[in-house]
Amino acid sequence: MSKIRKIYDALRPKKITYCNIATKKASETLRDKYIVITGGSSGIGKAIAKKSVEEGANVVIIGRSEEKLQNTINDIGEEAKYLVADVNDSILLEKAEECLEHQITNIVNNAGIYINHSGDYDLDDFEKTINTNLKAPFFITQKYIKYCIENDIKGNVLMTASNRGLMGDTTPYGISKAGLINCVQGFARDNICNGIRVNAICPGMTASDINGIKKSDNLYQENCKGKRVLLAEEIAEVACFLMSDVSKCINGAIIPCDEGDYLR
Repeated sequence: MSKIRKIYDALRPKKITYCNIATKKASETLRDKYIVITGGSSGIGKAIAKKSVEEGANVVIIGRSEEKLQNTINDIGEEAKYLVADVNDSILLEKAEECLEHQITNIVNNAGIYINHSGDYDLDDFEKTINTNLKAPFFITQKYIKYCIENDIKGNVLMTASNRGLMGDTTPYGISKAGLINCVQGFARDNICNGIRVNAICPGMTASDINGIKKSDNLYQENCKGKRVLLAEEIAEVACFLMSDVSKCINGAIIPCDEGDYLR
């Protein structure tokens, strides 16, 4: 029976989804912004960096692979700079400021890892995931807020969480993103009086290296409510809106970017 099923699955017509996204014409809404983006060499981070440059921002992308970072700069233009560093580096902000040659106005905590062991996780899996996805952005944000207060900067922090953080989850990834969402709201509440904004985007399944999906692939996805994989470029549109002064009235917001897939 299993052989017959395999033959049937191989022969039946496959559903195919392609996506044309709507993008806003570049209008320099991020002019005079100096933005640091962790995990900026691929996927959503790269898309945010590219869109930020188009909107007039000064950008430094951070990652561990110089080759990937240089390739990204080649793609998005030399208006952006790169910094080879680990997100747990205690002097990351100092290095980023030196690279930008300017005070930092925006931080995008985008770096993340996903380990899928089908429910059989060990301590090492858990610690690696929590350290990158939650611990690093927590301490970067804590330090950046102090930096903003000391330098009288109306700073802006954006976290790349996940719609997995909006659902019950027993994976280290989902747990780390739920924790990230919680601290976004806490940081925002405690720093409204300082003029510092902290928000989060929660993408669903996105065409990126972390998911092993290319945007040129078939984007049909049976498990998503919208039946498709998202593109990093459409997530970047939302991210850049939240980083701009146009969204000054938004603080502590958790924005699902998944066509409502989290409403399960």
